[in-house]
Amino acid sequence: MTIVAASASCCALLGLSDQRTAVGRPLLDAGLRLVDFTAARSELAETEVDKIPPLLAVTSGRQARGLLRVHRDNANDTVDAIATPLLLDGKVAGSLTFFAPV
Repeated sequence: MTIVAASASCCALLGLSDQRTAVGRPLLDAGLRLVDFTAARSELAETEVDKIPPLLAVTSGRQARGLLRVHRDNANDTVDAIATPLLLDGKVAGSLTFFAPV
């Protein structure tokens, strides 16, 4: 999953450095740090990351929605994510995701 476009507000919300450096990089390699909802707030394991809405929309071919806990600026923020798959020639080619702070 490579980031094709991101707004400045999205980058700020997700703790990405800025949109110029985020675009063209894999979603999880662009600086996005996801943590779980436990009291320990550990970083998500590789197997759990597949369940976040942008990736779930791609793998399932259906809309996906869920909460994410993002670690940024030495704090953890909760973000609502709604993703829809994008089709190219009838096959899933990516997802469009909207994020909102909770």
